[in-house]
Amino acid sequence: MQPTESAYYVIGDDGNKYGPADLNDLSAWAREGRIHPHTWLESAITHQRLTAGQVPGLFAAYHTGQQAFQPQNYTAQNQALTAFLLGGFSLFACCAPFGIYLSIVVAGIGFYLGAKSGRAGNMAGSVGAVFCGLVIALDLTILVVGFNLLQYVNGLR
Repeated sequence: MQPTESAYYVIGDDGNKYGPADLNDLSAWAREGRIHPHTWLESAITHQRLTAGQVPGLFAAYHTGQQAFQPQNYTAQNQALTAFLLGGFSLFACCAPFGIYLSIVVAGIGFYLGAKSGRAGNMAGSVGAVFCGLVIALDLTILVVGFNLLQYVNGLR
């Protein structure tokens, strides 16, 4: 095959050159997943190297009308689950002697992780942050009421 202006050699992972191939062949290979936007190509005429993603129209026709795939953010999902678990633990810890302080700390960590997960786009993380926030509010209410009740009882003596 005589190289044309739109012919490129594909540089394999092994460093060898394959081709030349024209844009039609390269487009077919892109659709088949044989080449990717980061695959190195070399112009058959100028010998200039570029990535397949830099070749005008090579991946545009293939991706037209398709939304980009957004991978699952497993870290955000794990943080959302952790926020719920910490919030649940905090509810039980607030009933133990001196557990109210532990409950506030643990719920605070859960709130932080839930909010971080929510900022990453995970709705469950936002709900987990709200849950932990409510646990913190409950803990603080118990502390304030308990402290005031203790002062009231001491005032009666």
